Amino acid sequence: MADVCPYCQGTGRIVASLSTRLTTLRTDRALTQDEVANAAGISRPQIANLERGRGEPSIPTLMRLAAFFHVSTDYLLGITEGSDHG
Repeated sequence: MADVCPYCQGTGRIVASLSTRLTTLRTDRALTQDEVANAAGISRPQIANLERGRGEPSIPTLMRLAAFFHVSTDYLLGITEGSDHG
């Protein structure tokens, strides 16, 4: 029996957890997609697509999003369950 990839749970995609967590982090802080996009150095449509589960961020974008929200990249990707955001 092969091990399942912790990043994609065997689907080959990481977007399901990312989209949910990104949306929750943004709305919990009452931020707009424009504000998050500016902080991450990407466009508002790119943030909107990530929140809809369409597409995947580059590694640098993922790192900027994690730093902006003060969470780990593992949390954004759904690898860890513990939320260290406040």
